[in-house]
Amino acid sequence: MSKQTLQLHSTEFTIHSLDAVHNWLALEVVGPLGFSLTGIMANISGVLAKANISIFAISTYDTDYVLVKKQAINDAIKSLKKDGYNVIGDSL
Repeated sequence: MSKQTLQLHSTEFTIHSLDAVHNWLALEVVGPLGFSLTGIMANISGVLAKANISIFAISTYDTDYVLVKKQAINDAIKSLKKDGYNVIGDSL
């Protein structure tokens, strides 16, 4: 399986809730992803787990998003690039 490209969205977004954890940045798996593709989120989350980076994963019908805390985004990008992923987009 070839590695996917991830798009960094460096603009923080706000969740209006009494119980909210802030400062998440989103890495979008560049798609659209076909329904026959499997293991993409498992591979990405595995790379980040090995680097001890917590994530919040969101999957939609045609792509996936990996949310990473702002203070861990640089380490996440380094880990993903080291594993062969291409990370494009806004730099921090």
